[in-house]
Amino acid sequence: MENQPDPRIASTRHPLSRGVSPLLPATTDPFSWFQMRYAIRAVAPMAGALALLLTGCDDDPTEPPPPPPVTSVEITPDAPSPTAIEDTVRFAADPQDAQGNTIAGKAVTWSSSDPEVAEIDDTGLAVALANGTTTISADVEGVVGTVALGVSQAAVALRIVTQPVGAGAGVPFATQPAIEIVDSNGHVLEDDDESVVTARIDSGSGKLIGETSATVEAGVATFTDLGVEGSAGERILAFESDSLDPVLSEPVRVSTGTAATLSIATQPDGAEAGLPLATQPVVEILDGNGTIIETDNETTVTAAIASGGGKVVGGAAATAADGIATFGDLAVGGEVGELTLVFSAGDVGTAESDSFDLAAGPAAVLSLQGGDGQVAPANTKLPKPLAVAVTDEYGNAVADVAVTWAVVEGDGSLSSENVSTDDDGISQVTYQLGRYSGPEEVEASSGSLEGSPVTLEFTAKPNGRITGTVTLTAEEASAAPPGDLYARLIDATSGATVNTVAASDGPYAFKGLEDGVYLVFAGRDDGGDGVIGVPLLPWGSLGGAANPTAITVDGAGNYPASFQIGRPVEVDPNDDPETANALPVGGYQTGTISDPLDDRDAYLVLIPTAGTYVFETSGIVGPCGSGPDEDTVLGLFDQSVLDDDGGSIPPIVENDDIDESSKCSRITIDLEPGVYFVGVYGHDGGSYAVSVREGA
Repeated sequence: MENQPDPRIASTRHPLSRGVSPLLPATTDPFSWFQMRYAIRAVAPMAGALALLLTGCDDDPTEPPPPPPVTSVEITPDAPSPTAIEDTVRFAADPQDAQGNTIAGKAVTWSSSDPEVAEIDDTGLAVALANGTTTISADVEGVVGTVALGVSQAAVALRIVTQPVGAGAGVPFATQPAIEIVDSNGHVLEDDDESVVTARIDSGSGKLIGETSATVEAGVATFTDLGVEGSAGERILAFESDSLDPVLSEPVRVSTGTAATLSIATQPDGAEAGLPLATQPVVEILDGNGTIIETDNETTVTAAIASGGGKVVGGAAATAADGIATFGDLAVGGEVGELTLVFSAGDVGTAESDSFDLAAGPAAVLSLQGGDGQVAPANTKLPKPLAVAVTDEYGNAVADVAVTWAVVEGDGSLSSENVSTDDDGISQVTYQLGRYSGPEEVEASSGSLEGSPVTLEFTAKPNGRITGTVTLTAEEASAAPPGDLYARLIDATSGATVNTVAASDGPYAFKGLEDGVYLVFAGRDDGGDGVIGVPLLPWGSLGGAANPTAITVDGAGNYPASFQIGRPVEVDPNDDPETANALPVGGYQTGTISDPLDDRDAYLVLIPTAGTYVFETSGIVGPCGSGPDEDTVLGLFDQSVLDDDGGSIPPIVENDDIDESSKCSRITIDLEPGVYFVGVYGHDGGSYAVSVREGA
């Protein structure tokens, strides 16, 4: 190349440039001068040439020219054609200048126009991925060289992907064979829809039946009805296609004869729903001559319901052994009753069993049958029995299952605590409610059955009763007219009237009473309007009108209360609120003021509800303030009077005379519920009647 120094010259140039010749050694030998002269004479021409050359080099300092540009890229190999998926091709790129000289040391960028056909890496190694053509490019400094790469799989072998299985002589294989055509790397020729694969017997006697050739689809030939006809034994099949080497199957066992019918050797029996049959069926596979095909160890016999309800729930299939299918855990579930089974085995045919009975299975579920949610008076027997049902998992009634009953809330009682189910699967008891009102609860349980325990809830209604007879005193009974008698029940705690019932013939009854404390009053109605407790008409209470006897109702039961009534006996003066006489709303009392200066009668009044109430005095014989009848003054006090030791708390309201013409007193006032006290005072000294009623 031009302007490139000769390396041989360059190796001697550097020492001379320093003015020292390697040819002229330094010495002090006396003979050295002669030697030096001789040497100079010998090398002078060479030294001149060297000097001239060196001078020329030193006078031209130009840099070497750059390498020529790349004008083309050649790729090898040219147009390779891989014949198998995953085949590889190593490409090489040769960048060249305009004169076709190779330019070394250049970076190459590789690419494939269709990466689905072939991929290429940075080193130029291409891998075939699918049939087709792609362009391989090598890019060197923007100059691209290309070459075509065509992938076309070539069939090199056959491969069995599904072995033929289940061969009865004269019938198609239970599992039909499938054969793949593959390339040298074992990849299926998926674009092949034309090749034909043919089967033949390679080992063993007999002949093939059915279609013995199959055209491939996407590289796979699948047979549909291929079989073997002939004697029992093993066969090996060969599969061929064009010039490819045959591929051999695994040994296929062929049974004697062709399965033609099924025969039930042992009939099914002893069925309980959900459990294996006590007697399991045995089914024989027979050929056309009725002989058991003893070589059949593959046929699967399946059982199903032929008639009757239910379904097969376990062990529905059995595989033949020596031509006999013996079931081991066949089970039937469903509604009890008569049924038959049918046995089948593909195209062999069917066999139907004799009928047999399906009984209930094991107890599985405990459920409510009846009696829940009843409401009845306390201390009475519920009108409906309590009942639960025990069934198997299919809803069939199960008899003789122990059920335990227990009271878990309330004080009621059961007719029995242990009652096993009857033939209908029912366990039932009767129940007596407790004597107290309110909720009650009973549980029925049976081991670990689903749904156990079952809870039944009831409500006991109040069932206290106060009964008795009301009669008039002899004095009142002799008076005319007799009028109608009524009994009145009052809540002793609130003063509220609970009920008023007729007692015209003497007997009366208050029923359905809740627990509590009560007072019973009675009176005569002379006006026909049902109003009792009117002053001067017969009126009284158990224990006396002034100090009635309280009756405590504690649970269900009868609480007797018989008494006589007349006109209330005048009470002794009592002005102490702590011991005040009772004055019920709707009733009256009588009293006497002996000493107007010292006497005051106090009465306790329970106001049950908010409303308007009237407190009033009246004469016993005549008008107030005349004769023996007192000229009264009324005062109404609230409960604070109980805390008044000195008696200085004034009344809420008081009244001296109703009007100018009357010396009786009356207070009409709106009151809230609570405890109040009525004080009766006198001006003259005499008797009086005092009453309280609701309403203006």
